[in-house]
Amino acid sequence: GVDLRYSALDYPGAALEVRPPARRLNFLFIVVDSLRADMLTPEVMPETWAFGKKAAVFERHYSGGNCTRFGVFSMLYGLYGSYWFPMLGERRGPAFLSALKAQGYDLRALASAKLSFPEFNKTCFVEVPRAGIYDEPPGGNGIERDAAVSEKFIAFLRERDRGRPYFAFIFYDASHGSYDSLPGFEKFRPAFGVTQLAVSPSNVAGLFNRYRNSILSDDHLVGKVLEAVRASGGMSDTVIAVLG
Repeated sequence: GVDLRYSALDYPGAALEVRPPARRLNFLFIVVDSLRADMLTPEVMPETWAFGKKAAVFERHYSGGNCTRFGVFSMLYGLYGSYWFPMLGERRGPAFLSALKAQGYDLRALASAKLSFPEFNKTCFVEVPRAGIYDEPPGGNGIERDAAVSEKFIAFLRERDRGRPYFAFIFYDASHGSYDSLPGFEKFRPAFGVTQLAVSPSNVAGLFNRYRNSILSDDHLVGKVLEAVRASGGMSDTVIAVLG
């Protein structure tokens, strides 16, 4: 690491003021990569839509960047994506997670894509112990890995130490590029893959349907996670954020 006396990175600008409540809350981030805001409809995301009817839906929430690296970074740091580079250079994690770690939170990052590229393991999740990281799930494609991540988190809910609050970050990847879907979830047709250089007005509808089917599939997995939280009694003490 870099000795902070020689660092040009002034972060955080001021120490966080922490007043732990009598009952500490759990934090669950569920991130669907490349999720468009207009996918939050009862047709494409019925589980998340139903959850949103009982929650706050932020219709003017904007990403901190137009790629995964900067979008996830801004979620956890609350900074513009351009700060990624000095944070990576100094392996400086988000003040938010540092504060939770100091309070004894159980920190977990579960991802369908490897957290070493982009280097989230050296930025956003540098505070998360290796035992709390699950980023090489089994599966031949994105949606199979997403399903494995869901099952891993649900198992964690069953087995975790209930004396400790937790922070968990679930990262789904099927909707990023390959647009894989679960068997039986090809609702939008025709749906087919198109290489990026071959996209045209004549075939983009089929590609878009494939994308929507991948979102529908990940939404199904979100529903299973929400049901597991509900079954464990976590709806009364867990902050849940579903983001793209």
